[in-house]
Amino acid sequence: MKSIVRLLAAALAMVGMLGCNPVTNEDIGIPQTVIPSSILKKFVKYMDIYKGDNPPAIEGEYVSSPHKLVYDSRSDKDESDNIQFGDYCFAFNRGSDSTLTFCAIESEQAINGRELTVMGHDDYFTMYFIGEGSTNGISFRKSYLISGRKTENGIADFYYAFIMLDKGDDPDDELMDINDYRVIKDGNDLAGNWFWQDKKTNSGGLSDDMQLEAE
Repeated sequence: MKSIVRLLAAALAMVGMLGCNPVTNEDIGIPQTVIPSSILKKFVKYMDIYKGDNPPAIEGEYVSSPHKLVYDSRSDKDESDNIQFGDYCFAFNRGSDSTLTFCAIESEQAINGRELTVMGHDDYFTMYFIGEGSTNGISFRKSYLISGRKTENGIADFYYAFIMLDKGDDPDDELMDINDYRVIKDGNDLAGNWFWQDKKTNSGGLSDDMQLEAE
């Protein structure tokens, strides 16, 4: 009996020690150039990160609907505020050179990612990349992340986030501050398959350059 008690005490002590140790970028497999270490501990409370060298194939076209706020660091709003955005259409495309690219439509502007990192295991994955663009003449650099579980019906447990890494002169504070971020999820827990790319053209506000958008 004493041996069992000692084992339980040791196990509880180990849990306590782990709880005191801060999560690091190395722990989750994503560099601080993508998720700054100063926000990492809080960020991972709102978005699951799947580390691993054997992610599933994620090619396809999807839509997150309803696209609902999980957390916004700028306003400190969360799920309890019940904030919903327009449907989020996105795709992972495999080119003729086998390169995986990302495309999404936000507010009639497009986000393109061409140097993606995809990690994960079994059916679980996390994708990230860094993109640059401008809004109202203000340049910016943001990281974009998507996590979820690939299924035949789409991406279950879908989470999407972007982080402001850098920005140009913004005297009126139009864009979020550096290191601010927003995490969003599908309100039904499934970003379903939806073939939207052939329905979109460069009319309705999309330019041939397909610039990134910052909010």
